[in-house]
Order: sequence, then C-alpha cells, then structure tokens
Amino acid sequence: MDLTADFHCVTGWSVKAVNWRGVRIKDVIPELDPRAVAALAMGIDGYGATIMLDVLLDDYTIIAYAMNGKILPGEHGFPLRLVILSRYGWRSVKYLSEIVILGDIELGYWELLGYHYDGDPWKEEGLLRVP
Repeated sequence: MDLTADFHCVTGWSVKAVNWRGVRIKDVIPELDPRAVAALAMGIDGYGATIMLDVLLDDYTIIAYAMNGKILPGEHGFPLRLVILSRYGWRSVKYLSEIVILGDIELGYWELLGYHYDGDPWKEEGLLRVP
C-alpha cells in the first residue's frame, strides 16, 4: 500500500508529501481481545511508544519498508518503521521490532516527559500544559 501525506513533528516542523510504502497494521494483526485498549510499539533501539488501539488499526497506519520510492534509509528507520500519519512523528517508531497489545494505557518515553498520550496534530495535542 502506498500513502502520501505530510509528516508532522511536535516541535513545529513538517515534511510535505512524504510517500510511504508498506502494509496496513489492521491487515496483519490477528483478532484482538476485546479488553485491549492500546499497543506498545517497540524499536530495536529500545525506544517505544504507546498507541491507542483505534489509531493503530486506522486505515492510514502502516508498517513501512520504503519511503519516497526507495527502501527505507537507516536514519528513517530501516528495516521497518511504524508510520501513523494521523499523529505527531514521535508515534511513528523507527526500527520496529514488535507491537505488544495492552489492556491499559502505559505511558511511553515522551508521555513521561509531559507530552500528550494521544498526540493528534490537528488537535494540537503536543506538550501538556500543567497549571
């Protein structure tokens, strides 16, 4: 499957019209336990991000192996990268090694530093503001 979309970083930069090629997550994940609410995506570098299940199973969430017509380069996550076009880039885990289905939300690296647990750029869910 090919997807082309802008890629947004929570720090304010975007890359326009990135073309990704990969497989939709919902086409490769087996039937899930109805108690499942989220997933933890892990990279071989130890980085992980928690993703709400409805976002993970969206039509525009893929495991990418190519970018802009070429095999995914190392700096962008070779050999596989989780690409979640509906969320800020910190959810798109590079060097993807596993996806663990969770019964509860677990805060990942960025959430523990104060970033929003969902990270929707259209809702500007970036850094949480603590009163």
